[in-house]
Amino acid sequence: MVKKGFILPMLTAVIVIFFIIVPVIMNWITDDTKQTVREQKKSIAFNLAQAGVERGYWKVKSSTTTFNSVMLGGVISGYNFDTVYNDMPGGSYRIRISSGTQPREVIIIGEGRDSSSKEVRAVKAVYRNQTIAGAMLSGSKINPSGSTTIHWGPILSWGEINLSNGADNVYFPRKFSKQLVKPRDNSLNPPNTDNLEWWSAYEVPELPKFDFAEIRSSAAANGTLNCGSARSSSPLTPSATTYRMVCNCSGDQNKCCADKNTCYIKNIYADVRYNQNLLWYWDEGKSVNIENTGVKGSFFVRGDLRIDGDDCYGPWYKVNGYDAYGGYHTCGQALSSESGPGALFLNVPKSAYTDYAKIDTTATNQYPGDLGISSSSLVYQVGACDRTYYYQCNSSCEQGCERGATGDDLGLYGFLYVGGTLKIYGAFDMYGAAWVVGDINTGSGNNASIFFNENLELPTLNVVLIKSSWEEIKPSTYTW
Repeated sequence: MVKKGFILPMLTAVIVIFFIIVPVIMNWITDDTKQTVREQKKSIAFNLAQAGVERGYWKVKSSTTTFNSVMLGGVISGYNFDTVYNDMPGGSYRIRISSGTQPREVIIIGEGRDSSSKEVRAVKAVYRNQTIAGAMLSGSKINPSGSTTIHWGPILSWGEINLSNGADNVYFPRKFSKQLVKPRDNSLNPPNTDNLEWWSAYEVPELPKFDFAEIRSSAAANGTLNCGSARSSSPLTPSATTYRMVCNCSGDQNKCCADKNTCYIKNIYADVRYNQNLLWYWDEGKSVNIENTGVKGSFFVRGDLRIDGDDCYGPWYKVNGYDAYGGYHTCGQALSSESGPGALFLNVPKSAYTDYAKIDTTATNQYPGDLGISSSSLVYQVGACDRTYYYQCNSSCEQGCERGATGDDLGLYGFLYVGGTLKIYGAFDMYGAAWVVGDINTGSGNNASIFFNENLELPTLNVVLIKSSWEEIKPSTYTW
């Protein structure tokens, strides 16, 4: 029971507290609302800056001419902070596009300005035009099997990636598919990835569209179009340093594959153009059989390709008048040594170690160029290997991390495109990348290793931009 005389003071106290607290609460609500509005306006400016980067991205991708102009230091009208765009609600934005510090690199800066608060924010993105973004890629299915081994770069496919016959037990490189990576994933139900080795239902980057007309024209000009013989008993065992295969020919069906469906080539490495980094092209409808490879350049086979024999590209053969800059040399004269004329050094991509996250530990030589966990060397050596001196190259790594001894040479130093099926029944290692539209089949006891070269440049009809970095930066001082 409340004593008489206490009700009025208590009521007065409650009223006083109410009048003290309510303004504080209202002030807090007002400040919080203002802060929310400020953050919202900042977000508007930020989103506008992002829109600027996106618009710049599509401008650079619009044509190879536009990209090449930027690489030469050209200024694109409307994309040098010289135009303010007002096509987005809430404010405006502007864009600057310039070349980067690295080859084939472009910098895109977007600045957004909120129309009411005048808040300005800026975003900077760096992209690299990487024509070939993976060691193996395809617009359809990819079926790695047997002892086909891929190093330093991912597999990218717009169709399924089907691992079989031993390839399903190899946990490198990374595998990205717009559909499924089998047998890792057998449905499109999330999460569709282990975030280490494979990703199904992934937004695979745009693939290159090759300018086959330009590539064919280049091959015709250099005498590397439709090379080979129409007969399987191809008499290509030259003894001179001026040997050139029969190419670009027509009319004589006994000498040239131009009038036949199959082109037979033996000892392509003996052609004096073997190390001139040329484009070699075979028309659609032609199957190509090569015995004994060894070329620095790129092969574009629009039909099927079969490879037999040895792979013979390297700087250490010294017999039959060979010199390091061209000329005939004999392949298969046993392994090289440190006393030879030199080794073949392959540049290892800076991000190579990311393709081995599933298996990478503090141990070395788990893959070619491995220096320990999340670390790889700048170069990897093939050939002329004194195993006590060159730590990147040893028998343990050749047999273990390459799934077979690579030896001391390569079959191709460049890019391989096969429009049909690729069959490998001999030694064939590559430094570059491969796009095989059909299946890849390797014979028993033979192996094929692909070492990814991230700096391949080929004639294409599109620009493939890969994001290198992204960050928010301080806005410029240019007047709006």
